[in-house]
Amino acid sequence: MRKESLPLLSAAVMLLACNDITPSDTTRFSPTLGESEDELSTVAAAIAHSMATANVRMSVLEAMRASVGVEHRLMLAGFLRASESTSFLRESANALGMSSSDFIAQVEALGEIEMVVPLREHRLGWTGTSRIGVAGMWDSELPELIVYEPSGASREIVVSEALAGYDALFLVRPMETIGTRIGRQADVPGAVIQDPDDGEIAVIWTLRTGEEEAKSVDFGSFDSDEALRDYLRAEFGTGATGLAQGGCADSLSYACDAPGTGGGGGGTVSNSPTTLDAFALNVATEIGTEEVEITVGYANADGIWISGTARYEGVDPFKGYAVGDEILPVSPARGGATFEVSAVETDILFDDDLGWDSFDYHTGPGSYVLARIVVDLSW
Repeated sequence: MRKESLPLLSAAVMLLACNDITPSDTTRFSPTLGESEDELSTVAAAIAHSMATANVRMSVLEAMRASVGVEHRLMLAGFLRASESTSFLRESANALGMSSSDFIAQVEALGEIEMVVPLREHRLGWTGTSRIGVAGMWDSELPELIVYEPSGASREIVVSEALAGYDALFLVRPMETIGTRIGRQADVPGAVIQDPDDGEIAVIWTLRTGEEEAKSVDFGSFDSDEALRDYLRAEFGTGATGLAQGGCADSLSYACDAPGTGGGGGGTVSNSPTTLDAFALNVATEIGTEEVEITVGYANADGIWISGTARYEGVDPFKGYAVGDEILPVSPARGGATFEVSAVETDILFDDDLGWDSFDYHTGPGSYVLARIVVDLSW
């Protein structure tokens, strides 16, 4: 769903501190497996060691720039196996006295692990300099990080200091819910991970009928609306969802009623989309823009459960965004359906519940005031 009308949420809150980032109490760290109780942190230290080399840092920058996922994140095991990551893998493994294959196995044993530069301002500004830190993080609730530097130094610092003190802070962490950015920047070489005009929205919707396994659609993974429509027709059909089939609809936004799918009185879906018209975040952290994930979900007596999630990067707190994005290509028919609206600040550094509520569908379009965000919906 590569819509040019989708807004690019941007901000220019740069936090590149000019002070020395290595205080007197910094310690030296030579990572060895088993030395730390936290193996993820040990992997982070090894990665920091590898990034002492300029060509390794540039290979990481280029790979992150080419990533289509939100925040330009990389799945770590896949990156380690890539041909362009030979030096990165070798130097990381050497830091632990391991073979390359054993280091990959060690990373894979930790589960689905990603490497990401979580702060948008760092993705916009890092040019491959050595003024970086790498930290492993299992628990987003911890107020402090152990950050490792290419020099071999390590220090335990609070999150805000870590983000303000580096040109780029890398996190090695369990994979978050991932989405493909809509309206992505061109896949061409560049000086930084993310260009200012890069797409910063991802939309995913999920359907489950009765006891069937849920199916999900990542809008940004399709190159055109027609490709998305073709996928929906092939994978979802019309019996459960009322989605368009054949030449029935010219837009993926509007479904065609099929027998048993339209109308009121407990029907499944109607022929109109659910639109996220606007939102405003009313809480802020101390370190810049936020990443907000808004979810709308419907359920009814026919066993239909359908939800849509829109993720926005670079959100300024206390600023209203009129987005007009179709968070779902369908909406439930009147009669019996209820829906839920929820939102979270998605970055694992600040992982914060912004509020949740459940409403009777007959409440109708309008503003839904959650704990820390106001969401405007229509259908």
